Amino acid sequence: MADTDCLFVDGDDEEPPAYVEFHSSILFILQMLDQACRNQHPAWCLSNAMESIANRAYGQHGAPLQLDEEDRDVLLRTLTRTKALMPVFMPDYSPEQFVVGINAAMTQVVMWSETTEQQALRHPHTKADARDLARALRNDMHTWCLAERVRERRHERRGAMIAEMLSLNIALGSV
Repeated sequence: MADTDCLFVDGDDEEPPAYVEFHSSILFILQMLDQACRNQHPAWCLSNAMESIANRAYGQHGAPLQLDEEDRDVLLRTLTRTKALMPVFMPDYSPEQFVVGINAAMTQVVMWSETTEQQALRHPHTKADARDLARALRNDMHTWCLAERVRERRHERRGAMIAEMLSLNIALGSV
């Protein structure tokens, strides 16, 4: 990853150079994937990482920022690790569908590191297919998170209802 020891070489402390924003995006993706692989809100973290990959960082003037080889390789290794570890934490989710989505995200990362000329050599559908397949996994992870939030609220309501029933019985002296 790029050396960020000397971030503001041009003396402009008000607005960081574009690569600082870019590399903070890379670090965010890596952090989210690592957290997912540690079973800490895996669906939420994967959804956020996939969104960041899909919305790749752009420079201050809207020009896309190209991944260097080192960043590309780190992201690909981390996605490979995610593909191997995360399905265990989501046994109800299709492993095959998970692999398809992660492979699509990996394709997006590879294309993110390519020049416009290199991308032009690919079949025109490659980018769209990778985007849509990765988006399907991202949507599934987001849906998983929403369903989990509903389950948590339902659990809270049951707990409150049981506590209320117990408090009535305690007040009446029947417990």
